Amino acid sequence: MISSQVESESANSGALVQLQNVTKKYGETTVLDSLTFDVKAGEKVALIGPSGSGKTTVLRVIMGLEQPNSGTVVVAGDEIWREMRSGKMIPASERHLRKVRQHTGMVFQQYNLFPHMSALRNVAEPLIRVKKVEKEEAYAEAKDLLEMIGLSNHSDKKPGQLSGGQQQRVALVRAIAMKPKVMLFDEVTSALDPELVGEVLRAIEDIALTTQMSMIVVTHEILFAAHVSDRVLMFDGGKVIEEGHPDDILKSPKHERTQRFLSRLVDRG
Repeated sequence: MISSQVESESANSGALVQLQNVTKKYGETTVLDSLTFDVKAGEKVALIGPSGSGKTTVLRVIMGLEQPNSGTVVVAGDEIWREMRSGKMIPASERHLRKVRQHTGMVFQQYNLFPHMSALRNVAEPLIRVKKVEKEEAYAEAKDLLEMIGLSNHSDKKPGQLSGGQQQRVALVRAIAMKPKVMLFDEVTSALDPELVGEVLRAIEDIALTTQMSMIVVTHEILFAAHVSDRVLMFDGGKVIEEGHPDDILKSPKHERTQRFLSRLVDRG
């Protein structure tokens, strides 16, 4: 458990995810610069900004894959990188990290499926091994999830027999099957052929519109961000330089850097 002060602040703010003054450096390069923001329970937040602005690093810090140099990260009332033991806050143990990581699910740019397992088993196996769900129940749930995303006819296929879009949808429901409190998406369409992008975005959109799960989505798909998110954060230099409702940020940005970034995306499109 985290300290009562941090836990109380999290409860009072209604935030499911909180970053306070988070700094992350790689050598002399500052990737996150005293970053502070939060995400409420059920909120869908899109992170936009140029490559190298810190968006992916934010997700990895929240997931517990990258430790910040300073600052506090709290997910669902648990501080990730510190834990209370014998009345003192100490660096988090691996056991504590594993516990807190269960609050989050993440879908990466690459699919990271088990190549020797069928699509069905890729979804069911983590339920069995991590959540300790009975095998029959896990496979039934995996079957339902694959049907939900239109892949019931491909459940026996291995990843190498699926298209990139199909593999990414399997990765998506595998993460959702674990029932995380917040889902993290890291440019999940960037490795796909253009004609496959739509099917993955539609699957994410369906989940966003039909569940109360919090979502943090790193994307360059601006129309998708406008449709699926409650709030958009514009990143630059490891900081949030502008944030607000999608209509305000994406249609009428006030910050010159946001205007320039969005205009280049439009020109590229």
